[in-house]
Amino acid sequence: MKLPYRVRQVIYYTRTDRQEPPSLPPDVRPLLNDAMESQFRLLSSGDQRHLLRVYRYLKAHDAAADTTTAGLLHDVGKACRKCRINVIDRCLHVFCKRFLPAPYRLFASSDAPAGFLLGVHRLANHAQRGAEAARQAGYNDRVQWLIEHHESGGDPDDVELRILRYADDNAGTGFDA
Repeated sequence: MKLPYRVRQVIYYTRTDRQEPPSLPPDVRPLLNDAMESQFRLLSSGDQRHLLRVYRYLKAHDAAADTTTAGLLHDVGKACRKCRINVIDRCLHVFCKRFLPAPYRLFASSDAPAGFLLGVHRLANHAQRGAEAARQAGYNDRVQWLIEHHESGGDPDDVELRILRYADDNAGTGFDA
């Protein structure tokens, strides 16, 4: 990712995390069962708005139903009752992933630390945690797989995965929620 994109992200999350959580549009409600709506509502206001933007983008571009659902849920692994992910956590996550990939992978694979690094650890593992939350909530294997691989891994030739990644990178701060 380019620096201007990351600066926009910092501004976006600094601004939106202080706002009231968005209301859920009528077309979203059927996609969230009670367990997943609870996870969704644990997310920061900025993350909820981001997920709704990605969902709307995918829906507007006629993505497959599983991809659209995964777009709505792809960051639910960031939900945490014990921590609140903040802009500093997000910056540390991006910096370490980019400039310290080997130690960061080791950190991500370790048990969750107590204290101020809990949010960073949550970010490092959110794709796997989100896929597990989707499995526990009864979403199908395809939705789970798309969530798990929305940041890395998976089949690079999978068109729907590429569409989800594009939407995540480009629709995330571009539409109103």
